[in-house]
Amino acid sequence: VCVCVCVLVHFPSSSVRYLLRLAGPRTVPVEIGALYTDDAWGQRLMSLADFIRSHVLQSGETAGYLAQHPLFEQIPALAADLYTPDYCCLGNGNLLQTNAWLGPRGTVSPLHHDPNLNLLAQVVGAKYIRLYAPEHNDALYPHPDLLLANTSQVDLDKPDHTKFPLCVSVRACVCVRMYV
Repeated sequence: VCVCVCVLVHFPSSSVRYLLRLAGPRTVPVEIGALYTDDAWGQRLMSLADFIRSHVLQSGETAGYLAQHPLFEQIPALAADLYTPDYCCLGNGNLLQTNAWLGPRGTVSPLHHDPNLNLLAQVVGAKYIRLYAPEHNDALYPHPDLLLANTSQVDLDKPDHTKFPLCVSVRACVCVRMYV
């Protein structure tokens, strides 16, 4: 695990006013509900301005989260704010995708793994991350539903050690990344 600090020195897109001015009327997909594993979870299309006003600047009745969205492709003027560090091309030489996640304080994603390698650039706020080695996958009980196969059934905030006994012995690398 490598944690790079002070990579984002100047990023104007972190200003809500800047985002609203540049991209406010654009339509984005927003996840509605606390967790994508919940039955009540869904998605809704809305303007970026409505999302920011309803879910980021004030807490709404239901949680809203702009997750894994190619916002920088959708709004090229935002992409101009990005600088891709050279080390992003050290693998196979190709940057596969650049996505944006935008959510209010307290946004939580269930324990999951992604199909691609990731580099997280936290622009504003804080991010608590638990990383597990791939060999612990079975002990983290992947979801049996094919659509959720990359997601653990274990709620790490309230683990049920009777139902998921193997998760007790798995150790994580914990990272807390803050940027204000």
